[in-house]
Parts: sequence; C-alpha cells; structure tokens
Amino acid sequence: MHLSSFPRPALITTVHIEPWLSRRDVSGVSLDIALTTQFRIIRQAFPEARRIGVLYNPDRNGKVIEEARSAAAARGFNLRAFPVDTIKELPFAFEKLQGNADLLWALYDPTVYGPESARYILMQSLQRKIPVVGFSSHFAKAGAVLSMYGDYEDIGRQVAQQALALRNGQGDAARVDRPRTVKIAVNDKVGKYLGITFPHSFRKMVNQSF
Repeated sequence: MHLSSFPRPALITTVHIEPWLSRRDVSGVSLDIALTTQFRIIRQAFPEARRIGVLYNPDRNGKVIEEARSAAAARGFNLRAFPVDTIKELPFAFEKLQGNADLLWALYDPTVYGPESARYILMQSLQRKIPVVGFSSHFAKAGAVLSMYGDYEDIGRQVAQQALALRNGQGDAARVDRPRTVKIAVNDKVGKYLGITFPHSFRKMVNQSF
C-alpha cells in the first residue's frame, strides 16, 4: 500500500531517514544513528585512526557525505569519500580506497551494500586488512569489526510517544527522529585477525560480541 493512502500524519519506523527528511506529513523513528554519535563512537574505538574511507552513490547519499565530512572532522578524522554509481565500479573504488583509509565506514546505500556487494566488500576488506564499521548487528556477525545500530525496543517506545503526542495535537510532533539509544556489536574474531585491540573504555560500551 502506498504511503499516500494512509491518514496524515503517517507513522513510520525502522526505515532509513534520508527519503523522509523533507516530509512534514510523516512521523516516526529511522534506523540511522546520528552522524555525530557515529564518529564519536568510532573515535572511542579507534583512537589512533585518522582517515576514514566511505563508498557511496552520489545520487543517494551525496548530501549525507557533505554532513559527514563536518561530523568526522569534529572528531579529528579526514573523511575520504569514493563515489560508486554502479556495483561494477566497486573493484576500482577499492583500489583507490586501499592505502588511503585506516578503516571503511559502511554508510547505508543500496547501490554499494546490496546482498552480493556487501559480501564482496567484507571479503575484500578482510583480504586487504581494512577494518569495516557497519550499521547492523548482522553486519558485525558477517565480518565488520564494529557495528552501530538502534535499540529496537527503545525505537518502539519512541514511536509510541510520537503517536501519543500526535493524538494530543502537539504541532511539532510530525517529524522523523533518529534512535536515541545506540547499541554496539563487535566481531572479536575479525578483530584478532586484523590485530585490533579495542580500548578497555570502549569494550565496556559493547552490547554484543561475535
């Protein structure tokens, strides 16, 4: 069913935020962690890292990359973005990435991280010993050394609170928020293979290990 058939404002959840940012007739909570939060956590996990690589489709995530540059710089990172218009360009993008990034930040992008391309990226990253930071616990289980994702139970509570606010006629309630609670998963096997030892202060933040 198309969104236009729902009453206004509609409630959405567990979607990616970019398509909904300009909408004023939708409320809910996205899957995407705030960029400032992501780079804060990455800095806590990788205190010595300086260069973060990212593969992205400019049509899908060009604006996100612009915002990410500032958020990364605020944590002392140099974000190095490599555009990928089609999955056929992934091997060439990886050649540029190698030697120019201390780790790979996996930004949600259907072009770059489809089922087959995600496996390719994780395999290539392991072979080239480039740590991957993913966006779900499944990503960590599949081979990302670290992943950040929203607490689904708390996302449910956020959506319920928005629904109550809308019902009560609060005018500013129609918006799409980001998860307020972040969970962290790590892959210790991959970390050991890559020779990564996370700081003790970061280990205390981890919710799930593989």
